[in-house]
Amino acid sequence: MDANYINIINQYEVEGLEVEASNGEWIHVPAVPNTFTILLGETFAAFTNEIFKAPKHQVTMENSKKRYSVIFTSFPSYNSDVIKSPDKLIDESHPLIYKPFNYYEYLKLRFTNQDMEGDLKTYFGIETQG
Repeated sequence: MDANYINIINQYEVEGLEVEASNGEWIHVPAVPNTFTILLGETFAAFTNEIFKAPKHQVTMENSKKRYSVIFTSFPSYNSDVIKSPDKLIDESHPLIYKPFNYYEYLKLRFTNQDMEGDLKTYFGIETQG
């Protein structure tokens, strides 16, 4: 999973992108001309209190053809870098999943602690009883 908000990807004629489904199966994403694939990042999932999920994804190549991808991505501004789910996305059926966190602090934790799994829940997840 990516640590950002959103990725907009164009595979440019050579396929290889796969997304993991909720059952653990890897789904091939076709490279359709003139289209983009949009993948949400962990930060967007945290902001939406996981109403929208951030998928695990990978690139697998089965041939020797060069693969080019064009990826547009987004990050929080340094001036507004605290990620917090809006109150209207939290209720009894959707309890708060993540504590508010500083995005750049999260990046620092994630990429300096290589021995930890390093996903967002590791650092800022709220443990629930039950």
